[in-house]
Amino acid sequence: MQTEHINIIACIALADTVRSTFGPHGADKLLVGCDGDLAVTNDGATILKHVLIENPAAQILATAALAQDDAFGDGTTSVVLLAAAILSASATLLKFGFRPSEIIRGFMLSLQVALAAYDNLVRPVETDIDRYLLAVAKTCIGSKIIGRFSQHFARMAVDAARLLQGSTCSVRQRLYVVVAPGGSLLDSELIRDGILLDRAARASGPQSVRS
Repeated sequence: MQTEHINIIACIALADTVRSTFGPHGADKLLVGCDGDLAVTNDGATILKHVLIENPAAQILATAALAQDDAFGDGTTSVVLLAAAILSASATLLKFGFRPSEIIRGFMLSLQVALAAYDNLVRPVETDIDRYLLAVAKTCIGSKIIGRFSQHFARMAVDAARLLQGSTCSVRQRLYVVVAPGGSLLDSELIRDGILLDRAARASGPQSVRS
């Protein structure tokens, strides 16, 4: 049982690292690299990628959270905090003598109850779908550094999702983010038709090409 408690403590410690960044009022973290590089962020995925994790269980938790970020682009911190809360409850059950297999079976039953309750809360959206999509996008963006421009970026995200509707390719295969120095965040835009090349035009070449 000693090993289980050590692993649980390590996972809870990892959750404590990102806990203060959670939600729309989450605080930023100052990350200092081995070479002295500084970075300020409240993004859970960025923090997990820079944190040195030695405990195997905490490494697995970090990998699972980063897989969430790779698949959906959000929810990294939520995965870590939810897993840590479940493990914290498991630690109490272990003290009462419950076996790990019994605890897992109990959580699986709880999952079925939660999914059934979730299905009862679902309601179809048939009209004004964009309004709901914008609300979801603004909720996701609200906790990011671009949160104060959530209306602008939420509209951009919904428009991008509309363009990719029906596509069988992953979002990362169809959507590219090009970072350009200078300007403000509000200068960001979604290019619907064509491509953007980060190359300077030659003096003797065409300045634009239309097809």
